[in-house]
Amino acid sequence: VYVYGSVKGQGPQEIPSDESYTVSKAIIRAGGFGDFANKRKVRVTRKDGKNFVVDLKRVIEEGHTDEDLVLQPDDQINVPQRLINM
Repeated sequence: VYVYGSVKGQGPQEIPSDESYTVSKAIIRAGGFGDFANKRKVRVTRKDGKNFVVDLKRVIEEGHTDEDLVLQPDDQINVPQRLINM
């Protein structure tokens, strides 16, 4: 998978074969969110063109782990920046 956008360490990641690798795990392995990351609109794009938007604020801070998307090979994760910083 490839992680880019508002994370501390952008770049490719290997999916471990022995675990269910989710969006939140990929963000953590990328060093976490950048200072101005929009945690509510993390976009995952599959190589077949499908798009998913994951609200990682709900997953991480509110415990909705059922909404944490399991990644597939060649997925791209884009963490956008917030437009207004509050």
